[in-house]
Formats: sequence, structure tokens, C-alpha cells
Amino acid sequence: MSSMPEEKKLPKSGFVVRSATEADLPQLARIHKQAYSSAHFTALLPLEVLSTYYGYFLGGGAEIMVVVSGERIDGFAVFGENIPARIVAFKKDCAMQIFIASLRHPITAASKVIERLASGFQRGDQVEPAAFLLLSIAVVKPRMGIGAELLSILKCRAASRGHSKVGLYVNSGNFRAINAYFGSGFVLRSMISNQYYMESVANDC
Repeated sequence: MSSMPEEKKLPKSGFVVRSATEADLPQLARIHKQAYSSAHFTALLPLEVLSTYYGYFLGGGAEIMVVVSGERIDGFAVFGENIPARIVAFKKDCAMQIFIASLRHPITAASKVIERLASGFQRGDQVEPAAFLLLSIAVVKPRMGIGAELLSILKCRAASRGHSKVGLYVNSGNFRAINAYFGSGFVLRSMISNQYYMESVANDC
């Protein structure tokens, strides 16, 4: 299995795909604010906290791939191994900052707590998630093929590390994202609370 080059030019676009660095984190935080609505609690976190958050996914089996034109990042994807453990570590290390953000946005925070409690009572058709997960994908300007290219790279990276499948979670109301995932070969495997869990096979590159 061949690994993906660290930098790759997308055909017919002028965009370049590369691995993110620590210097990119502030820009990723700003894109996150643009791409995610206030219904997504992480979008309510201060920029410096979001920068710290994304730093938990640089290295050690997880990575962030960015699509750039010149010095500007036009989109990125976060994926890899041990994603849930990294989220838990972030929440533990930044508990005070998250708590302060909750106080500033009590309605959104309360709704997330209710969702979490409701999900604890649901069993349904849950399946064991893939070991290689997509955490998030954010694009400044949709419908330019950036998201599809990042999903393709995700599958390539997974295969290069010996994984046969990739998984992701998406809010059930995010129809545009769900349709994009279906179009990229993902299938619905289960639902818990307001999220779908979807999977696709990994592809050799």
C-alpha cells in the first residue's frame, strides 16, 4: 500500500493539498467559525480554544489535511485513529474554558446536555465504529470539489495504515453533508440521538 504524498496539486483547480502544521491552527479555528453554525457547540468556543482543540489532532495517528490556494486555506479535514480519546483529552485539559463558553451560551449548552442524556438511553442498532474516523470537514466555499477530494484522501490514508474501512458521525439534520457522504460511497450503519454513523471502504492509492 502506498502512502499519500505530503503535498498534492488537485487537477483543474490550482488548489494544493498538504498536511497541516501548528502554524495553520489559528486559520483552522477561523474557518471552523465560518463553516459551523451556532447549533454546533464547538463553534461557540473562543478562537484560541479552537486552535488548541485542533492541535490535539496533529500527529500520533491523527492528522489534518488542508486545501490551500496561495497562503489561504480553503478547506480542511480532520481524521485518523483514536479520535474519541483525543476529544476526551481536550475536554479534560480545557474543562474550564469549555465551562466558561457554556455560561456564555446557556441555551445551546443545555440542549447539548439534553441530547447527551437522551443518547444514554438509546441502544437501537448501534454498531462498533471503525478504528479510523473522520472527525470533521470544513470548506470555506462549498461545491468546488474540495470536500470530495478530502474524502478521497481520507480513504487513501486509512488504507495506507492498514484499515479496511472508515467511519464518521453526522447530525441527522445536516442534509447537504449526508448527501455528500452518500455520493462518496458512505452508507448508513446506525443512529444514536440526533447523529447518524456512516461507513465506507478504504481505498488503496
